[in-house]
Amino acid sequence: AAGEEYEKTKAEVMDVLLAQAVRADLERWLAEDHGAGCVTLLSAAYPETPVAFRVVAKSAFVLCGLELMAETFRLASDGQAELHSGHADGDVLSPGQVVLEGRAHAAAVLLGERVALNLASRLSGISTKTRSVAEALRDSS
Repeated sequence: AAGEEYEKTKAEVMDVLLAQAVRADLERWLAEDHGAGCVTLLSAAYPETPVAFRVVAKSAFVLCGLELMAETFRLASDGQAELHSGHADGDVLSPGQVVLEGRAHAAAVLLGERVALNLASRLSGISTKTRSVAEALRDSS
């Protein structure tokens, strides 16, 4: 029982450390992306105006990185973004489907969108290719 408790505690600690490391990476990427000042962000007429936004699928893909995308918008908005998605990582999405939608200050949306979309696009591309390879292998056996 003591060994099981140790493994559970160790796993919980690793989860916390991993979450902290991921959050630190997201914060660094946001700073790198806009550290010198984003022209779009700086020219926004009303950066504190709440705006609604949607991330919409342009093509079919296997979703991966949804929570990372959401966390990027949360960090960009200092935790003020209201977010919703009816999907989960691993879902197959079709063109036109809403991946994530939310409401945040205009500046937060502009700050987070490039990092969030680049990250989710890359991860989803990998998961989509992985699924196609797995399906091809399954069909060949």
